[in-house]
Amino acid sequence: YIYGTNSVIAALNSDRREYFTRILYYNTLPPILHSLAKKHGLKLEEVDKHRLNLITDYGVHNNIVLETKPLQPSEITSLNMCDPETGIFHYSELDFDQNVTKTMKYLSNEKKKFPLGIYLDEVVDPHNIGAITRSAYFLGADFMVMSRKNCAPLSPVVSKTSSGAMELMPIFTTDKPLNFFTKSQEEGGWTFVTSSLTSKNSKHGNNKVLELKDLNGMVNELPVILVVGNEGNGVRTNLQMRSDFFVEIPFGRSAEESGVVDSLNVSVATALLLNSLLN
Repeated sequence: YIYGTNSVIAALNSDRREYFTRILYYNTLPPILHSLAKKHGLKLEEVDKHRLNLITDYGVHNNIVLETKPLQPSEITSLNMCDPETGIFHYSELDFDQNVTKTMKYLSNEKKKFPLGIYLDEVVDPHNIGAITRSAYFLGADFMVMSRKNCAPLSPVVSKTSSGAMELMPIFTTDKPLNFFTKSQEEGGWTFVTSSLTSKNSKHGNNKVLELKDLNGMVNELPVILVVGNEGNGVRTNLQMRSDFFVEIPFGRSAEESGVVDSLNVSVATALLLNSLLN
Protein backbone atom coordinates (compact mmCIF):
# COMPACT_ATOMS: atom_id res chain seq x y z
CA TYR A 1 0.00 0.00 0.00
CA ILE A 2 1.66 3.20 -1.21
CA TYR A 3 0.42 6.23 0.68
CA GLY A 4 0.73 10.00 0.54
CA THR A 5 -0.29 12.26 -2.33
CA ASN A 6 3.15 12.69 -3.93
CA SER A 7 4.06 9.01 -3.66
CA VAL A 8 0.80 7.86 -5.21
CA ILE A 9 1.00 10.39 -8.06
CA ALA A 10 4.66 9.48 -8.73
CA ALA A 11 3.90 5.74 -8.75
CA LEU A 12 1.06 6.14 -11.25
CA ASN A 13 3.00 8.58 -13.45
CA SER A 14 6.17 6.49 -13.60
CA ASP A 15 4.20 3.26 -14.20
CA ARG A 16 7.17 1.09 -13.14
CA ARG A 17 5.17 -1.39 -11.08
CA GLU A 18 3.71 -4.56 -12.57
CA TYR A 19 0.14 -3.58 -11.76
CA PHE A 20 -2.10 -1.26 -9.73
CA THR A 21 -5.35 -2.42 -8.15
CA ARG A 22 -7.33 0.43 -6.57
CA ILE A 23 -7.16 3.77 -4.81
CA LEU A 24 -8.63 4.03 -1.34
CA TYR A 25 -9.36 7.52 -0.09
CA TYR A 26 -11.18 9.53 2.56
CA ASN A 27 -13.19 12.71 1.99
CA THR A 28 -12.11 14.10 -1.42
CA LEU A 29 -9.68 12.98 -4.11
CA PRO A 30 -7.50 15.50 -6.03
CA PRO A 31 -8.51 15.89 -9.71
CA ILE A 32 -5.12 14.61 -10.92
CA LEU A 33 -5.74 11.30 -9.15
CA HIS A 34 -9.19 11.01 -10.73
CA SER A 35 -7.47 11.44 -14.09
CA LEU A 36 -4.69 8.93 -13.32
CA ALA A 37 -7.16 6.40 -11.96
CA LYS A 38 -9.16 6.62 -15.19
CA LYS A 39 -5.98 6.26 -17.26
CA HIS A 40 -4.98 3.06 -15.43
CA GLY A 41 -8.51 1.71 -15.09
CA LEU A 42 -8.39 1.76 -11.30
CA LYS A 43 -11.28 1.31 -8.93
CA LEU A 44 -11.86 4.25 -6.57
CA GLU A 45 -13.03 3.24 -3.11
CA GLU A 46 -14.03 5.78 -0.48
CA VAL A 47 -13.33 4.48 3.04
CA ASP A 48 -13.20 5.87 6.57
CA LYS A 49 -10.00 7.39 7.91
CA HIS A 50 -9.53 4.67 10.52
CA ARG A 51 -9.17 2.07 7.80
CA LEU A 52 -6.48 4.12 6.08
CA ASN A 53 -4.68 4.47 9.43
CA LEU A 54 -4.68 0.71 9.89
CA ILE A 55 -3.54 -0.04 6.32
CA THR A 56 -0.61 2.40 6.59
CA ASP A 57 0.27 1.58 10.21
CA TYR A 58 -0.65 5.16 11.09
CA GLY A 59 1.66 6.68 8.50
CA VAL A 60 1.06 10.19 7.16
CA HIS A 61 -1.18 9.09 4.27
CA ASN A 62 -2.88 12.41 3.35
CA ASN A 63 -6.15 10.43 3.09
CA ILE A 64 -4.89 8.54 -0.02
CA VAL A 65 -3.66 4.96 -0.39
CA LEU A 66 -2.78 3.06 -3.57
CA GLU A 67 -2.97 -0.74 -3.61
CA THR A 68 -0.25 -2.02 -5.95
CA LYS A 69 2.43 -4.60 -6.65
CA PRO A 70 5.65 -4.07 -4.65
CA LEU A 71 8.50 -2.42 -6.54
CA GLN A 72 11.11 -5.03 -7.48
CA PRO A 73 14.56 -3.56 -8.26
CA SER A 74 16.64 -5.34 -10.90
CA GLU A 75 19.93 -7.00 -9.96
CA ILE A 76 22.94 -5.30 -11.52
CA THR A 77 26.32 -7.02 -11.94
CA SER A 78 28.50 -4.24 -13.37
CA LEU A 79 28.58 -0.74 -14.81
CA ASN A 80 30.21 -0.57 -18.21
CA MET A 81 31.47 2.08 -20.61
CA CYS A 82 30.02 5.58 -20.88
CA ASP A 83 29.54 7.71 -23.97
CA PRO A 84 29.57 11.40 -22.96
CA GLU A 85 28.78 12.40 -26.54
CA THR A 86 25.34 10.76 -26.38
CA GLY A 87 24.83 10.84 -22.59
CA ILE A 88 24.41 7.07 -22.38
CA PHE A 89 26.16 4.38 -20.35
CA HIS A 90 25.94 0.60 -20.51
CA TYR A 91 25.41 -1.78 -17.61
CA SER A 92 24.96 -5.51 -17.08
CA GLU A 93 21.78 -6.79 -15.45
CA LEU A 94 21.09 -10.31 -14.22
CA ASP A 95 18.09 -11.88 -15.96
CA PHE A 96 17.38 -15.52 -15.06
CA ASP A 97 21.07 -16.15 -14.27
CA GLN A 98 22.16 -14.56 -17.55
CA ASN A 99 23.94 -11.22 -17.87
CA VAL A 100 22.08 -8.89 -20.21
CA THR A 101 23.66 -5.62 -21.38
CA LYS A 102 21.38 -2.59 -21.19
CA THR A 103 21.74 1.15 -21.68
CA MET A 104 20.64 4.12 -19.60
CA LYS A 105 20.37 7.79 -20.47
CA TYR A 106 21.91 10.03 -17.82
CA LEU A 107 21.68 13.72 -16.99
CA SER A 108 24.32 15.76 -18.78
CA ASN A 109 25.04 19.49 -18.56
CA GLU A 110 27.92 21.97 -18.41
CA LYS A 111 28.87 20.78 -14.90
CA LYS A 112 28.31 17.09 -15.46
CA LYS A 113 29.56 15.24 -18.52
CA PHE A 114 29.56 11.79 -16.92
CA PRO A 115 27.03 9.78 -14.87
CA LEU A 116 26.86 9.78 -11.07
CA GLY A 117 25.46 6.89 -9.05
CA ILE A 118 25.14 6.12 -5.34
CA TYR A 119 25.94 2.81 -3.67
CA LEU A 120 24.21 2.08 -0.35
CA ASP A 121 26.07 -0.47 1.76
CA GLU A 122 23.79 -2.05 4.37
CA VAL A 123 21.75 1.07 5.15
CA VAL A 124 19.06 -0.35 7.40
CA ASP A 125 16.76 2.58 8.24
CA PRO A 126 14.01 3.00 5.60
CA HIS A 127 13.71 6.69 6.49
CA ASN A 128 17.39 7.17 5.64
CA ILE A 129 17.00 5.37 2.32
CA GLY A 130 13.96 7.49 1.51
CA ALA A 131 15.76 10.72 2.41
CA ILE A 132 18.84 9.72 0.36
CA THR A 133 16.64 8.90 -2.63
CA ARG A 134 14.85 12.23 -2.41
CA SER A 135 18.13 14.18 -2.22
CA ALA A 136 19.69 12.12 -5.02
CA TYR A 137 16.76 12.73 -7.35
CA PHE A 138 16.49 16.42 -6.49
CA LEU A 139 20.22 17.17 -6.82
CA GLY A 140 20.65 15.26 -10.10
CA ALA A 141 22.21 11.87 -9.39
CA ASP A 142 21.36 9.28 -12.05
CA PHE A 143 20.71 6.02 -10.18
CA MET A 144 21.20 4.07 -6.95
CA VAL A 145 22.54 0.59 -6.20
CA MET A 146 21.79 -1.16 -2.90
CA SER A 147 23.42 -4.18 -1.31
CA ARG A 148 20.83 -6.96 -1.43
CA LYS A 149 21.72 -8.15 2.06
CA ASN A 150 21.00 -6.00 5.11
CA CYS A 151 19.60 -2.97 3.27
CA ALA A 152 16.04 -1.93 4.10
CA PRO A 153 13.63 -2.96 1.32
CA LEU A 154 11.90 -0.47 -0.99
CA SER A 155 8.84 -0.24 1.21
CA PRO A 156 5.93 2.22 1.37
CA VAL A 157 7.83 4.01 4.17
CA VAL A 158 10.77 4.58 1.79
CA SER A 159 8.42 5.84 -0.92
CA LYS A 160 6.67 8.23 1.46
CA THR A 161 9.93 9.54 2.97
CA SER A 162 11.32 10.09 -0.53
CA SER A 163 8.19 12.11 -1.42
CA GLY A 164 7.72 9.82 -4.41
CA ALA A 165 11.33 9.98 -5.69
CA MET A 166 11.66 6.22 -5.13
CA GLU A 167 9.13 5.77 -7.94
CA LEU A 168 11.22 7.90 -10.33
CA MET A 169 14.86 7.11 -9.52
CA PRO A 170 16.37 4.00 -11.19
CA ILE A 171 17.29 1.67 -8.30
CA PHE A 172 19.20 -1.61 -8.51
CA THR A 173 20.45 -4.23 -6.08
CA THR A 174 23.58 -6.36 -6.16
CA ASP A 175 24.24 -9.65 -4.41
CA LYS A 176 28.02 -9.51 -4.90
CA PRO A 177 29.18 -5.98 -4.06
CA LEU A 178 32.92 -6.66 -4.31
CA ASN A 179 32.53 -8.12 -7.80
CA PHE A 180 30.32 -5.18 -8.74
CA PHE A 181 33.02 -2.71 -7.64
CA THR A 182 35.84 -4.58 -9.39
CA LYS A 183 34.07 -5.17 -12.71
CA SER A 184 32.76 -1.62 -12.87
CA GLN A 185 36.26 -0.23 -12.30
CA GLU A 186 38.02 -2.57 -14.71
CA GLU A 187 35.45 -2.83 -17.49
CA GLY A 188 33.76 0.57 -17.30
CA GLY A 189 36.36 2.90 -15.84
CA TRP A 190 34.09 3.93 -12.95
CA THR A 191 35.61 5.66 -9.91
CA PHE A 192 34.36 4.73 -6.43
CA VAL A 193 34.49 7.50 -3.82
CA THR A 194 33.69 6.30 -0.31
CA SER A 195 32.43 8.40 2.56
CA SER A 196 34.67 7.54 5.49
CA LEU A 197 36.07 8.90 8.74
CA THR A 198 39.52 9.17 7.20
CA SER A 199 41.04 11.03 10.17
CA LYS A 200 40.33 8.02 12.39
CA ASN A 201 41.37 5.35 9.94
CA SER A 202 45.03 4.64 9.21
CA LYS A 203 44.34 2.17 6.39
CA HIS A 204 43.88 4.91 3.78
CA GLY A 205 46.92 6.13 1.90
CA ASN A 206 47.28 9.91 1.82
CA ASN A 207 47.06 9.89 -1.97
CA LYS A 208 43.57 8.34 -1.78
CA VAL A 209 42.06 10.85 0.67
CA LEU A 210 40.14 13.76 -0.84
CA GLU A 211 38.94 16.98 0.71
CA LEU A 212 35.36 18.02 0.12
CA LYS A 213 36.44 20.67 -2.41
CA ASP A 214 38.25 17.99 -4.44
CA LEU A 215 34.89 16.53 -5.42
CA ASN A 216 33.99 19.68 -7.38
CA GLY A 217 34.06 18.96 -11.09
CA MET A 218 34.85 15.24 -10.73
CA VAL A 219 31.77 14.18 -12.74
CA ASN A 220 32.98 16.41 -15.55
CA GLU A 221 36.02 14.14 -15.91
CA LEU A 222 34.86 10.57 -15.23
CA PRO A 223 31.90 8.40 -14.13
CA VAL A 224 31.57 8.28 -10.33
CA ILE A 225 29.90 6.11 -7.71
CA LEU A 226 29.49 7.69 -4.26
CA VAL A 227 29.60 4.94 -1.61
CA VAL A 228 27.84 5.47 1.71
CA GLY A 229 27.50 2.94 4.49
CA ASN A 230 25.66 1.58 7.48
CA GLU A 231 24.43 4.04 10.11
CA GLY A 232 26.63 2.52 12.82
CA ASN A 233 29.62 0.88 11.17
CA GLY A 234 29.96 2.78 7.91
CA VAL A 235 31.13 1.11 4.70
CA ARG A 236 32.45 -2.43 5.14
CA THR A 237 36.24 -2.81 5.19
CA ASN A 238 36.46 -5.00 2.06
CA LEU A 239 34.58 -2.36 0.05
CA GLN A 240 36.72 0.41 1.52
CA MET A 241 39.83 -1.43 0.40
CA ARG A 242 38.38 -1.69 -3.12
CA SER A 243 37.51 2.03 -3.32
CA ASP A 244 39.52 4.52 -5.36
CA PHE A 245 39.20 7.49 -3.02
CA PHE A 246 37.90 8.43 0.42
CA VAL A 247 36.29 11.65 1.56
CA GLU A 248 35.27 12.96 4.95
CA ILE A 249 33.00 15.90 5.74
CA PRO A 250 35.04 18.06 8.14
CA PHE A 251 33.80 18.70 11.67
CA GLY A 252 32.94 22.37 12.09
CA ARG A 253 33.92 22.66 15.75
CA SER A 254 37.03 21.99 17.80
CA ALA A 255 37.78 18.35 18.62
CA GLU A 256 37.08 19.03 22.31
CA GLU A 257 33.49 19.99 21.48
CA SER A 258 32.55 16.84 19.59
CA GLY A 259 31.21 14.77 22.49
CA VAL A 260 28.62 12.32 21.21
CA VAL A 261 27.87 14.40 18.09
CA ASP A 262 30.90 13.43 16.04
CA SER A 263 29.23 12.55 12.71
CA LEU A 264 26.28 13.34 10.44
CA ASN A 265 23.20 11.30 9.68
CA VAL A 266 23.95 9.23 6.56
CA SER A 267 21.22 10.92 4.51
CA VAL A 268 22.47 14.42 5.39
CA ALA A 269 26.09 13.42 4.66
CA THR A 270 25.06 11.94 1.30
CA ALA A 271 23.25 15.14 0.31
CA LEU A 272 26.30 17.28 1.17
CA LEU A 273 28.65 15.01 -0.80
CA LEU A 274 26.30 14.92 -3.79
CA ASN A 275 26.07 18.70 -3.74
CA SER A 276 29.87 18.94 -3.79
CA LEU A 277 30.10 16.52 -6.70
CA LEU A 278 27.41 18.26 -8.74
CA ASN A 279 28.38 21.90 -8.14
